Amino acid sequence: MNLSYIYEITHLVANEINIMTQQTPFDIKHFLPYQLSILSNLVSGLIAEEYKARFGITVPEWRVIVVLANAGELTATDIAEATLMDKVRVTRTVQSLIKAKIASRRASKEDGRSTLLTLTKKGLAIYNEIIPLAKEAESKIMETLTPKDRKDLQRMIKKMSAQLSVLETHNP
Repeated sequence: MNLSYIYEITHLVANEINIMTQQTPFDIKHFLPYQLSILSNLVSGLIAEEYKARFGITVPEWRVIVVLANAGELTATDIAEATLMDKVRVTRTVQSLIKAKIASRRASKEDGRSTLLTLTKKGLAIYNEIIPLAKEAESKIMETLTPKDRKDLQRMIKKMSAQLSVLETHNP
């Protein structure tokens, strides 16, 4: 066997081993999107059980209720934009709220093709009952943070949200 051939193969294998051993493994536990997803799921899970048990509503339904309570009337598209939920999920959630008589819909006077959604008296009552529960849950979560930590957290969230808006604008 040719010595230069063996040397060349050995050198290539050594380079491959070198490259493979120098690459650090991906630790998903320290990956920001993963951390935020886990945190969101934990927070939603903490509150969701209470919403379901007391009012029979899901987290997506709660989000739509809050958005409608704050806006008055919205189209499903407006709700999707406000909650960042996909349109299919918004449609299913709205249908569920209408069936439960928590929300109602009417034809838009400006655009005959769209409908406007609003909360019913029952929906507003649920909203008014849940707000104190939501605030209490938030307080329990935040009690581990100092007032400075809370301000810093809000500042960082705003900063990252602004950056994401910039990135979204440049990468439609």
